[in-house]
Parts: sequence; C-alpha cells; structure tokens
Amino acid sequence: MLPLLYPAIVAGAVGVSLAGYLALKSKVAGKKVVLMGPSGAGKSTLQDRLTSDQLALTEMGAVQETFDLGVSKKSFKDLGIEVTFVDSSGRISRVKEALDAAADADLLIFVVDVRALQRPRYQSLARSQAVVVTNRYPEKRKMLVLSHADQALGDRPYQHEDLSAVPEHAEIAKLLGDEDPTLVNLLSEKSTEVVLRRVLGRLT
Repeated sequence: MLPLLYPAIVAGAVGVSLAGYLALKSKVAGKKVVLMGPSGAGKSTLQDRLTSDQLALTEMGAVQETFDLGVSKKSFKDLGIEVTFVDSSGRISRVKEALDAAADADLLIFVVDVRALQRPRYQSLARSQAVVVTNRYPEKRKMLVLSHADQALGDRPYQHEDLSAVPEHAEIAKLLGDEDPTLVNLLSEKSTEVVLRRVLGRLT
C-alpha cells in the first residue's frame, strides 16, 4: 500500500497537487545534471544538500575537494525523483573530463564561491572556466550558483537586488546566459530549497 500512497504523501509534503507532482516527475526523472566550477566552490556540498541532509565536509569544517569525476543516480531531497548527478573536479587539469561528461547533460550548474570572486586570480579562473563551458556548449541550459553568500551578505533570505553587492559575478553570469544567478548559503536548508526549486524549474 505504501508505494501506492507515496506520490500522494510527497505531493502533500511539498505543497503541490498529486497531478502536479506526477507531471513534475515525468518531466524531470532520468535527466542529467553536471556540477562544474573552481575547486572548493561547494559543488559536492550543493549536490548533497539537493539530495540529502549529509554535507560534504571534512573534520573541523574544512572543504572537501573532489579529485575524481563522480557519477551517481540520486533522488532530489524529499521528492523521490531520481536524476543522474555528475560532480566534477574543479582542477584545471580535469576540466576537459568534466566537459566530456556534460555532452548529454540537461543542465550545467556552475558553482562559484562568491567570497573568492573578490580575489582577481580566482575571478580570472572562474571566468576562464565559464568561457570554456560556454564555447563548448553554447546551447545547453546553464545555471550560476553563488555559494557562501552568508559570509558575504549575512545569513538571510536573498533577493535579486542582493546581487548588486557582489558585482564581480556579472561577467560570469553574462557568459553563462544566466540573468538571475542564485545566491546560496550552503549550510541553510531554506536557502538550498530555493536552489532546488530553481533547478527543477530549469529541468522542466
């Protein structure tokens, strides 16, 4: 009985009708999402936030760097909608590997540490990676996520107007064709729920 009731339970939990949930699932299930961006931007943590309560952090809160390409089937948190996630290394030497994995992707999520964008070297690295991604896949859907916004703007709900406080993102957003980048506090469940809603919107 539970498998039959599950869609209705999930629909109620996320505040949509059963028909709406089933329509969303039919459009999103089986799609492929590739996470790209410089090392330490929060790609693994974002993936974990979108799919579970576990955070990709090492002891003492240090950032866990991804060295290898991680491909896995995961369900969006609380939705029971399974997609393929590709968590790529942000190392320059591994960018081609990530690009190759994105050949059949339905959405490219480019993650950048908004704090680090104030450093010219990091900004140049992020921009160069964005150029490579756009040149390789000009027509693919892309989404810019600006992580660690809480350390730049404080821990609160973010609005589009808040982007003006971090103007360094603008060129990267233009390259990726994302007119409304997403600010996120990776440690906040409410903040990452906003990202989830936007990801689902880009996949439908």
